[in-house]
Amino acid sequence: MNKSEIENGRHCFKENGVLDYESMDNFVKQSLFKVSPDAKAMKYRASDNSNSSDAGHFHRDVCNYNLEHIPNIYTVLFYLDDAEMEVVPESHKYPAMSLLEGLRQKSVVCKMKPGDALIFNSCTLHKGRFAKSLSKHRRLIQVFDTTFGSNDYTDKVVHLPCVGMCKKHNFSKLSNFVAKTKILGFMNKITYINTSTGYGIKYNPLKNTKYTMISQEAGASRYLSDRKYDRNNLYRVLDKKINDVDEKHWYDIHNIIHERSIKEFIMNIYVFILILIILMRLYKINAKLMN
Repeated sequence: MNKSEIENGRHCFKENGVLDYESMDNFVKQSLFKVSPDAKAMKYRASDNSNSSDAGHFHRDVCNYNLEHIPNIYTVLFYLDDAEMEVVPESHKYPAMSLLEGLRQKSVVCKMKPGDALIFNSCTLHKGRFAKSLSKHRRLIQVFDTTFGSNDYTDKVVHLPCVGMCKKHNFSKLSNFVAKTKILGFMNKITYINTSTGYGIKYNPLKNTKYTMISQEAGASRYLSDRKYDRNNLYRVLDKKINDVDEKHWYDIHNIIHERSIKEFIMNIYVFILILIILMRLYKINAKLMN
Protein backbone atom coordinates (compact mmCIF):
# COMPACT_ATOMS: atom_id res chain seq x y z
CA MET A 1 0.00 0.00 0.00
CA ASN A 2 1.15 3.53 -0.64
CA LYS A 3 1.16 6.28 2.02
CA SER A 4 -2.26 7.56 1.01
CA GLU A 5 -3.81 4.09 1.29
CA ILE A 6 -2.17 3.54 4.69
CA GLU A 7 -3.62 6.82 5.98
CA ASN A 8 -7.06 5.90 4.63
CA GLY A 9 -6.89 2.64 6.59
CA ARG A 10 -5.69 4.35 9.76
CA HIS A 11 -8.44 6.94 9.45
CA CYS A 12 -11.02 4.17 9.99
CA PHE A 13 -9.72 3.70 13.54
CA LYS A 14 -11.12 6.30 15.93
CA GLU A 15 -10.35 7.12 19.57
CA ASN A 16 -11.29 4.82 22.47
CA GLY A 17 -11.22 1.64 20.38
CA VAL A 18 -13.96 2.71 17.96
CA LEU A 19 -13.96 1.70 14.29
CA ASP A 20 -15.72 3.27 11.30
CA TYR A 21 -17.12 0.08 9.74
CA GLU A 22 -18.60 1.80 6.70
CA SER A 23 -15.21 3.20 5.70
CA MET A 24 -13.43 -0.02 6.65
CA ASP A 25 -15.74 -2.03 4.36
CA ASN A 26 -14.62 0.11 1.44
CA PHE A 27 -10.96 -0.11 2.49
CA VAL A 28 -11.10 -3.93 2.63
CA LYS A 29 -12.81 -4.21 -0.77
CA GLN A 30 -10.33 -1.85 -2.42
CA SER A 31 -7.31 -3.53 -0.79
CA LEU A 32 -8.49 -7.01 -1.79
CA PHE A 33 -9.10 -5.85 -5.35
CA LYS A 34 -5.53 -4.59 -5.43
CA VAL A 35 -4.31 -8.04 -4.35
CA SER A 36 -6.42 -9.69 -7.07
CA PRO A 37 -9.52 -8.51 -8.95
CA ASP A 38 -11.15 -11.92 -8.49
CA ALA A 39 -10.52 -12.17 -4.73
CA LYS A 40 -13.57 -12.99 -2.57
CA ALA A 41 -13.64 -13.01 1.24
CA MET A 42 -16.21 -14.26 3.76
CA LYS A 43 -15.38 -11.94 6.68
CA TYR A 44 -12.78 -9.64 8.21
CA ARG A 45 -11.68 -8.26 11.58
CA ALA A 46 -9.94 -4.92 12.14
CA SER A 47 -8.06 -4.49 15.42
CA ASP A 48 -5.59 -2.22 17.16
CA ASN A 49 -3.66 -4.19 19.79
CA SER A 50 -6.99 -5.78 20.74
CA ASN A 51 -6.73 -9.27 19.23
CA SER A 52 -3.92 -10.69 21.38
CA SER A 53 -6.34 -12.78 23.49
CA ASP A 54 -6.67 -15.29 20.63
CA ALA A 55 -4.17 -14.30 17.92
CA GLY A 56 -1.24 -14.46 20.37
CA HIS A 57 -1.40 -18.26 20.49
CA PHE A 58 -0.58 -20.72 17.71
CA HIS A 59 -3.75 -21.49 15.79
CA ARG A 60 -5.20 -22.19 12.37
CA ASP A 61 -7.87 -19.81 11.10
CA VAL A 62 -9.52 -22.76 9.37
CA CYS A 63 -9.54 -26.32 10.73
CA ASN A 64 -9.46 -28.77 7.80
CA TYR A 65 -10.94 -32.21 8.55
CA ASN A 66 -10.52 -33.60 5.03
CA LEU A 67 -7.03 -35.10 5.07
CA GLU A 68 -7.18 -35.90 1.35
CA HIS A 69 -7.62 -32.31 0.17
CA ILE A 70 -5.61 -29.14 0.78
CA PRO A 71 -8.10 -26.28 0.30
CA ASN A 72 -7.10 -23.14 -1.59
CA ILE A 73 -8.49 -20.82 1.05
CA TYR A 74 -6.43 -17.95 2.41
CA THR A 75 -6.02 -15.35 5.15
CA VAL A 76 -4.96 -11.91 3.91
CA LEU A 77 -3.46 -9.50 6.45
CA PHE A 78 -3.07 -5.78 5.84
CA TYR A 79 -0.67 -4.04 8.25
CA LEU A 80 -0.92 -0.35 9.09
CA ASP A 81 1.84 -0.38 11.74
CA ASP A 82 5.03 -2.27 12.60
CA ALA A 83 4.29 -5.80 13.77
CA GLU A 84 5.61 -9.34 13.83
CA MET A 85 3.93 -12.57 12.76
CA GLU A 86 5.25 -16.08 13.46
CA VAL A 87 4.29 -18.85 11.03
CA VAL A 88 5.10 -22.54 10.57
CA PRO A 89 5.82 -22.89 6.82
CA GLU A 90 3.83 -25.53 4.90
CA SER A 91 1.94 -26.62 8.03
CA HIS A 92 -1.31 -26.24 6.04
CA LYS A 93 -0.33 -29.43 4.19
CA TYR A 94 -0.43 -31.40 7.44
CA PRO A 95 -3.72 -30.76 9.27
CA ALA A 96 -3.14 -33.66 11.69
CA MET A 97 0.52 -34.14 12.58
CA SER A 98 1.73 -36.69 15.09
CA LEU A 99 3.05 -35.30 18.37
CA LEU A 100 6.66 -35.79 17.26
CA GLU A 101 6.00 -34.25 13.83
CA GLY A 102 4.45 -31.22 15.48
CA LEU A 103 7.38 -30.75 17.86
CA ARG A 104 9.88 -31.01 14.99
CA GLN A 105 8.36 -28.09 13.05
CA LYS A 106 10.32 -24.85 12.84
CA SER A 107 8.63 -21.46 12.77
CA VAL A 108 9.79 -18.26 11.09
CA VAL A 109 9.14 -14.66 12.12
CA CYS A 110 7.83 -12.22 9.52
CA LYS A 111 8.67 -8.59 10.34
CA MET A 112 5.88 -6.46 8.87
CA LYS A 113 5.99 -2.76 8.05
CA PRO A 114 3.13 -0.28 7.49
CA GLY A 115 1.60 -0.98 4.09
CA ASP A 116 2.72 -4.62 3.96
CA ALA A 117 0.32 -7.45 3.17
CA LEU A 118 0.80 -11.07 4.24
CA ILE A 119 -1.09 -13.90 2.53
CA PHE A 120 -1.04 -17.52 3.68
CA ASN A 121 -3.23 -20.60 3.52
CA SER A 122 -5.87 -20.33 6.26
CA CYS A 123 -4.91 -23.79 7.58
CA THR A 124 -1.35 -22.61 8.34
CA LEU A 125 -0.16 -22.61 11.96
CA HIS A 126 0.60 -19.03 12.98
CA LYS A 127 0.46 -16.49 15.80
CA GLY A 128 1.00 -12.80 16.34
CA ARG A 129 3.89 -11.73 18.54
CA PHE A 130 2.72 -9.34 21.27
CA ALA A 131 5.31 -9.75 24.05
CA LYS A 132 7.53 -7.07 22.45
CA SER A 133 5.85 -3.75 21.73
CA LEU A 134 7.08 -2.35 18.41
CA SER A 135 4.89 0.75 18.33
CA LYS A 136 2.03 2.44 20.15
CA HIS A 137 -0.47 1.03 17.68
CA ARG A 138 -0.84 -2.39 16.07
CA ARG A 139 -3.54 -1.67 13.51
CA LEU A 140 -4.23 -4.76 11.47
CA ILE A 141 -6.99 -5.89 9.13
CA GLN A 142 -7.40 -9.66 8.98
CA VAL A 143 -9.40 -10.81 5.96
CA PHE A 144 -10.54 -14.40 6.45
CA ASP A 145 -11.61 -17.28 4.21
CA THR A 146 -10.43 -15.60 1.03
CA THR A 147 -10.54 -17.39 -2.32
CA PHE A 148 -9.39 -16.48 -5.79
CA GLY A 149 -10.92 -17.20 -9.18
CA SER A 150 -13.43 -20.03 -9.41
CA ASN A 151 -12.60 -21.53 -6.00
CA ASP A 152 -15.64 -21.41 -3.73
CA TYR A 153 -15.78 -23.12 -0.34
CA THR A 154 -18.97 -21.51 0.97
CA ASP A 155 -20.73 -24.88 1.21
CA LYS A 156 -17.70 -26.63 2.69
CA VAL A 157 -16.93 -24.18 5.53
CA VAL A 158 -19.03 -23.90 8.67
CA HIS A 159 -18.37 -20.90 10.91
CA LEU A 160 -18.06 -20.98 14.69
CA PRO A 161 -19.22 -17.54 15.91
CA CYS A 162 -18.83 -16.47 19.53
CA VAL A 163 -22.36 -16.95 20.87
CA GLY A 164 -24.02 -18.32 23.99
CA MET A 165 -21.44 -20.32 25.95
CA CYS A 166 -18.60 -18.49 24.22
CA LYS A 167 -19.72 -15.10 25.51
CA LYS A 168 -20.50 -16.53 28.94
CA HIS A 169 -17.08 -18.15 29.33
CA ASN A 170 -14.86 -15.60 27.62
CA PHE A 171 -11.39 -15.61 29.20
CA SER A 172 -10.03 -12.89 26.92
CA LYS A 173 -8.39 -10.89 29.75
CA LEU A 174 -6.49 -13.94 30.99
CA SER A 175 -5.58 -14.98 27.43
CA ASN A 176 -4.44 -11.45 26.67
CA PHE A 177 -2.12 -11.51 29.71
CA VAL A 178 -0.72 -14.93 28.71
CA ALA A 179 -0.08 -13.78 25.13
CA LYS A 180 1.87 -10.73 26.28
CA THR A 181 3.87 -12.47 29.03
CA LYS A 182 6.98 -14.45 28.12
CA ILE A 183 7.03 -16.26 31.48
CA LEU A 184 3.78 -18.04 30.65
CA GLY A 185 4.96 -19.10 27.20
CA PHE A 186 4.56 -22.75 28.15
CA MET A 187 0.79 -22.26 27.84
CA ASN A 188 1.35 -21.65 24.16
CA LYS A 189 3.13 -25.00 23.89
CA ILE A 190 0.01 -26.82 25.04
CA THR A 191 -2.26 -25.03 22.58
CA TYR A 192 0.33 -25.57 19.83
CA ILE A 193 0.20 -29.33 20.37
CA ASN A 194 -3.58 -29.26 20.08
CA THR A 195 -3.53 -27.22 16.88
CA SER A 196 -0.68 -29.08 15.19
CA THR A 197 -2.25 -32.48 15.86
CA GLY A 198 -5.55 -31.46 14.29
CA TYR A 199 -8.00 -29.92 16.77
CA GLY A 200 -9.45 -33.21 17.98
CA ILE A 201 -9.52 -34.62 14.46
CA LYS A 202 -9.97 -38.21 15.65
CA TYR A 203 -13.37 -37.19 17.05
CA ASN A 204 -14.20 -35.27 13.82
CA PRO A 205 -16.94 -32.82 14.84
CA LEU A 206 -18.02 -32.57 11.17
CA LYS A 207 -18.67 -36.27 10.73
CA ASN A 208 -21.96 -36.99 8.91
CA THR A 209 -22.23 -33.37 7.69
CA LYS A 210 -21.55 -31.79 4.30
CA TYR A 211 -18.82 -29.60 5.79
CA THR A 212 -15.09 -30.32 5.77
CA MET A 213 -13.75 -27.15 7.42
CA ILE A 214 -14.44 -25.01 10.49
CA SER A 215 -13.70 -21.28 10.41
CA GLN A 216 -13.08 -20.17 13.99
CA GLU A 217 -14.02 -16.82 15.47
CA ALA A 218 -12.30 -17.24 18.84
CA GLY A 219 -13.53 -14.97 21.63
CA ALA A 220 -14.53 -11.99 19.48
CA SER A 221 -18.15 -11.17 18.73
CA ARG A 222 -19.64 -10.11 15.41
CA TYR A 223 -20.54 -6.66 14.17
CA LEU A 224 -24.31 -6.98 13.88
CA SER A 225 -25.57 -3.41 14.21
CA ASP A 226 -26.51 -0.93 11.49
CA ARG A 227 -24.45 1.78 13.15
CA LYS A 228 -21.52 3.24 11.25
CA TYR A 229 -19.33 3.17 14.36
CA ASP A 230 -18.74 0.35 16.82
CA ARG A 231 -15.83 -1.06 18.79
CA ASN A 232 -13.00 -2.58 16.80
CA ASN A 233 -11.96 -6.25 16.82
CA LEU A 234 -15.42 -7.48 15.81
CA TYR A 235 -15.96 -9.98 13.00
CA ARG A 236 -17.60 -8.31 10.02
CA VAL A 237 -19.35 -10.77 7.69
CA LEU A 238 -18.99 -9.91 4.00
CA ASP A 239 -20.63 -12.99 2.47
CA LYS A 240 -24.23 -13.29 3.66
CA LYS A 241 -24.40 -16.90 2.40
CA ILE A 242 -22.01 -18.31 5.00
CA ASN A 243 -23.16 -21.18 7.21
CA ASP A 244 -22.96 -20.89 11.00
CA VAL A 245 -22.96 -23.53 13.70
CA ASP A 246 -26.21 -23.10 15.61
CA GLU A 247 -26.00 -22.16 19.26
CA LYS A 248 -27.37 -25.54 20.37
CA HIS A 249 -24.35 -27.39 18.94
CA TRP A 250 -21.76 -24.66 19.58
CA TYR A 251 -20.43 -26.08 22.85
CA ASP A 252 -20.25 -29.67 21.54
CA ILE A 253 -18.02 -28.61 18.63
CA HIS A 254 -15.95 -26.19 20.72
CA ASN A 255 -15.44 -28.93 23.31
CA ILE A 256 -14.13 -31.35 20.67
CA ILE A 257 -11.72 -29.00 18.91
CA HIS A 258 -10.35 -27.37 22.06
CA GLU A 259 -11.21 -28.69 25.51
CA ARG A 260 -11.43 -32.47 25.00
CA SER A 261 -8.18 -32.84 23.08
CA ILE A 262 -6.24 -30.56 25.47
CA LYS A 263 -7.59 -32.39 28.52
CA GLU A 264 -6.66 -35.69 26.91
CA PHE A 265 -3.12 -34.49 26.25
CA ILE A 266 -2.68 -33.27 29.84
CA MET A 267 -4.04 -36.58 31.15
CA ASN A 268 -1.53 -38.47 29.00
CA ILE A 269 1.28 -36.38 30.51
CA TYR A 270 0.07 -37.28 34.01
CA VAL A 271 -0.06 -40.98 33.11
CA PHE A 272 3.44 -40.82 31.59
CA ILE A 273 4.84 -39.13 34.72
CA LEU A 274 3.10 -41.68 36.96
CA ILE A 275 4.54 -44.58 34.96
CA LEU A 276 7.98 -42.97 35.09
CA ILE A 277 7.78 -42.58 38.89
CA ILE A 278 6.71 -46.23 39.29
CA LEU A 279 9.56 -47.46 37.08
CA MET A 280 12.10 -45.39 39.03
CA ARG A 281 10.87 -46.80 42.34
CA LEU A 282 10.96 -50.34 40.99
CA TYR A 283 14.51 -49.73 39.79
CA LYS A 284 15.56 -48.51 43.26
CA ILE A 285 13.90 -51.49 44.96
CA ASN A 286 15.61 -53.88 42.56
CA ALA A 287 18.97 -52.17 43.15
CA LYS A 288 18.60 -52.63 46.94
CA LEU A 289 17.72 -56.30 46.54
CA MET A 290 20.77 -56.84 44.34
CA ASN A 291 22.97 -55.33 47.05
